[in-house]
Amino acid sequence: MVCKLTNASDELLYKRINVDNSGVNVYVPAVYTSLAEGLDALNGSLYRKSGSLYATANTGAVKVKMLKDYELDKNELITYTRGRNITLTTAEKQDKNTDGFFYVPAQGATGESLTKATLTRAQTVASMFTVNIPGNNFNVADLIIDGGSNTMLTQPDINGGAFNFRSVHSSMFSGVTLKNLNATGNGGAICLNSGSLTLTDSQITNSIAGLNGGAVYVRSGASATLSSGTVKGNTATNGAGFYLTENCTLNITGKPDFGGTGVENNTLVTAYGNGSSAGNFVRKDAESFKSLDNEPTNGGKPYPTDGEDYLIRQDIYIAGYADTNPAASLAVTGKITSGNGTIWVWAEEREHYEMLKQFAQFSGSGTRLSNTDKESSMEAFRNAQPDERTICGGDYLTGQRGEVNNWIYWTGGYDVVFLKVDGFGNPLPDATFRLYTDETCVTSYDMSFADGKRPTTISSDGTATYKDKDGVTQILKCGEVLLSKVAPKTYYMKETNLPSDAYAESNKAVIYRVTVSGTGELTLEKKNALGTYEEVYKVNDQYQVMNVSALERKVVLRKVDPGSNYASLAGARFRIYWAASMEEVIKDGYDTVNHCYESGASGVYFVDSLPYGKYYVVETQAPTVSGYGNNAGNVFILDVSADEIPPLTAVTNIQVDNVLARLKEWAQTNP
Repeated sequence: MVCKLTNASDELLYKRINVDNSGVNVYVPAVYTSLAEGLDALNGSLYRKSGSLYATANTGAVKVKMLKDYELDKNELITYTRGRNITLTTAEKQDKNTDGFFYVPAQGATGESLTKATLTRAQTVASMFTVNIPGNNFNVADLIIDGGSNTMLTQPDINGGAFNFRSVHSSMFSGVTLKNLNATGNGGAICLNSGSLTLTDSQITNSIAGLNGGAVYVRSGASATLSSGTVKGNTATNGAGFYLTENCTLNITGKPDFGGTGVENNTLVTAYGNGSSAGNFVRKDAESFKSLDNEPTNGGKPYPTDGEDYLIRQDIYIAGYADTNPAASLAVTGKITSGNGTIWVWAEEREHYEMLKQFAQFSGSGTRLSNTDKESSMEAFRNAQPDERTICGGDYLTGQRGEVNNWIYWTGGYDVVFLKVDGFGNPLPDATFRLYTDETCVTSYDMSFADGKRPTTISSDGTATYKDKDGVTQILKCGEVLLSKVAPKTYYMKETNLPSDAYAESNKAVIYRVTVSGTGELTLEKKNALGTYEEVYKVNDQYQVMNVSALERKVVLRKVDPGSNYASLAGARFRIYWAASMEEVIKDGYDTVNHCYESGASGVYFVDSLPYGKYYVVETQAPTVSGYGNNAGNVFILDVSADEIPPLTAVTNIQVDNVLARLKEWAQTNP
């Protein structure tokens, strides 16, 4: 006997036969001499014995239990289309029927009953199992399924070397080994066209797909869950391990082993398959990768072979997306560590790598991962793409990682830009900035450039280009500073070299806080004298960072009435702002209580040196002398340079409540 049928409670089921057409029904155990016969029996009626009576058992889940190792005939094509939930598994020693007869697994070489039966079949023209049960479940537990050879077949379009799930509600694999399988189409071991697949403590090794998914192919709309187990030594044209099409998800809940040691290097790989511990590889011709030298700066990939081709690690392959903002294709709900080997992800389109679109997410209502666990999980992932294509690399093994709002990204990064100006608001080329990962500005952050990685960036002379957050190529205008391929997080920045000696050394002491969001938005803040950060002034929605001039001159400002022979006016209050940065000028004589400069009996309200530049002088309170009430809110422009300063004339009048906001609002349309 090959297999038997039981109900979900492991009670042996019975079939009814009519002996010699006598009309007498006899109930015998549902035990069969072939697996196909056992599955076909689910088309008919089955019975459960209760005392001396037999009751129909045509509903509820059924277990198909293997009693021995079994080799399917080459032409034994098993297609399961029954409308019942089943579990294909190995019988247990304690199984028995109610008559006391045992139907237990056959003994192995050591005399013990088999704990896992092995199903094998020679090369064939179809999958071992084709499953088409919409709305029902097909589970597999404690079995070994061995294709016998992973030599590629010649018949076209075979999907799923072991299982081709055409339609299924869910399929759970527990304690299952799938090995030495092959398909000329998709899914060397499993092809999942719909529903969900869960792999727990299972192994998929040494399997081949002629097209996609050496281990598992997941079609659009389906989902797979990997909870522990092993997936390695598989190969395909694309996606040697898992191949994920658009709009499907792989949920990683445990600590799967995709092979490798966690510290891969560029050791020569001479073969794949045969349960290789090195991972899952696809073979590519050398021409495609001839520019990659396989040095540590290339992340140790691609792996050279002893022939003319290269082997490229692809544990998980994320296919192209029509959606320009796709959801994550990987969901991480359990702690992952690189101790079980790293996980190399190949994202085919820029929607998942070039502009930092997420490829994975920490999710699930039951997820309670600490930040340390999340960091460990992020470090387990590696970017399988060539670094020169994704611009993710530079570090050994590539895969710099970043986390924003529980997403995991490649840190290829966003191009973000701000403008460098002088005190008059004119663009300044040749100023050099450096990004740091710490507020003390000790540890540099290396930004990615087409010709390598640099810790610094220089304000443009108007000849370079970059890509904005939407991926559109833009010209880097004169004075603009490009922070290239910056991962979304918070950094700190200082100016390290001035455009010329015409600018004060104090500019180099200023600390800026740079924050790049998960969508590529830049927030730029400047640390003030109080140690807090204030957002840098924007003009036309672009931040502009001002250099203070090293050249300055003494300025005396006096409030007078030109219509009364320039009579001095006391009691007027003023605030002074840099036009290019909207920072307030605080010098001697500034009233820190009323936040102003106030004119005295002589009319003078400001006497000090000012660096060359353009300033706004705002009268916030009219003189105490009656008749000047309409002066409150007047705005004057003060240009400080080597030229003579003419008398100031009001250019506009603004409300004095929230004066800085009112001034900025006016200045946006009156540069």
